[in-house]
Amino acid sequence: MRITGGEFRGRKINVPAKGTRPATDRVREAVFSSILPLIAEAEVLDLYAGSGSYGFEALSRGAKHCTFIEAHRHAMKTLEGNAQLLKLKSTDYKCITMDALPFCSQNRNGFQPDIIFVDPPFDTLPESFENTLRALEKGAMLREDSIIVFEVDSGIKSLEIPERFEVLRDKKYGTSRLMMMRFI
Repeated sequence: MRITGGEFRGRKINVPAKGTRPATDRVREAVFSSILPLIAEAEVLDLYAGSGSYGFEALSRGAKHCTFIEAHRHAMKTLEGNAQLLKLKSTDYKCITMDALPFCSQNRNGFQPDIIFVDPPFDTLPESFENTLRALEKGAMLREDSIIVFEVDSGIKSLEIPERFEVLRDKKYGTSRLMMMRFI
């Protein structure tokens, strides 16, 4: 897998041997073409991070910091190795090995990222979609105009979207469905 744009464009990152489904180049390019003006100096959160492809792409394109949340240790080890491959400074990112839902719902430090990437395992949908949005809201991780980019299985027809989330974009890319929302 390669970074598709910015400072690290063309650089390879590794993918965990099992248990993840990395966002395709096509999906990441679609995401970043939509939010490029918002990336510069943004504080980014990459939930269910896997290889870290969304977060590394954001850092490559000018985000100031990314917090990666990944529950599986083997995936986190790959992600940390990718940060070393890209020669990131320790001040550019933070890696936390933890399940996304408790992390979001127990926000104790007032952390409110500008952009949140959410790419849960497809076999946990639609529950992980709804539960993650509710946990973000419960943990006060969202401020007005926070952007949430959710990648879900394109086969899922109906998703419950809580009241304070406005869908800005909803488009299918092969087996993935990309939903971009704003917290209002």
